[in-house]
Amino acid sequence: MFLRKFFSRLLLSSLLALPAVAVGGTVSGELGFLGELVPALRIHAWQPATGQHLVLTTQRQQRRYTMQLPPGRWVLFARPNEPGAPDLYGAYSRFAACSRNPQALRSGACTDHGLLEIPVWKTGRVDGVDLTDWYIDEASAARLDAVLGRGPGESYTEAALAAPRFSEYPAALLPPGTATTAVDADSADPRLTRDQAALAAALARGPNFAGSLALFAVPGGTAVLDLRSGQVRWPIALAENALDNPCLDPKAEHEPLQFRRDSRLLTVTRPEAEQMVTRYLVWHDAKGRLEEVASLTSALPERCRPATGTR
Repeated sequence: MFLRKFFSRLLLSSLLALPAVAVGGTVSGELGFLGELVPALRIHAWQPATGQHLVLTTQRQQRRYTMQLPPGRWVLFARPNEPGAPDLYGAYSRFAACSRNPQALRSGACTDHGLLEIPVWKTGRVDGVDLTDWYIDEASAARLDAVLGRGPGESYTEAALAAPRFSEYPAALLPPGTATTAVDADSADPRLTRDQAALAAALARGPNFAGSLALFAVPGGTAVLDLRSGQVRWPIALAENALDNPCLDPKAEHEPLQFRRDSRLLTVTRPEAEQMVTRYLVWHDAKGRLEEVASLTSALPERCRPATGTR
């Protein structure tokens, strides 16, 4: 009995003394985008052999990333994670690997945009997995669509690439402590009384659009409160943009009304006639109104198309 206890304790102490073994490796690399500004990104790591899918979120203007992954062979790609940014993929591809050699890039030798798999082993480190190729081929884009559960044709278009971006319309932020604490009540508009509770909440919440404005939901659309003057407006362009519209994609990552505090640009997406339309609107302080600068159209989702009586 004594010997049994002795060897049991010896075995246990030996196991406790074993060094911890890492369960995976580290992947890292540079981040890039179509222009100089790098938006916030969602980095996806996908293992084709098992279907395992991991996600990392980065900050705006972050230029490098590091991601801990289990052993296996992984495909890494990214998507913009900012409202209004074009919906497209950036990936680690043969082009991204080739373009690390400036001479090869200048000579035109980097032409293959096919995806690459990265082998990750225990305690290993793989650097140089740059997510800088935003022009992957259609076959690769379709493959990534399938990973995210997106249907064919839901990837980016040339028109989306040319669409206005929030960073192109910066706004001056309202200095702390300078926001008004009351609404301009000189107007006889009956909507001031109707929206009294929403206005009080907007005053307490502070600016969320164009630096000094507060957007808030009201019956029939969205209103704008200027937190410098207390003036309230109900833009026609923001009327009837109900967030529970059945024609909008219930799986969409962003709301149909998209805006940021540090930008004068907002977008509104709604069905119009027989198309889905995204309108890009810019706030002009001097005019006190929104003006449309661009629009994108696409086909209506199947559930929104009028019945034809035939199948």
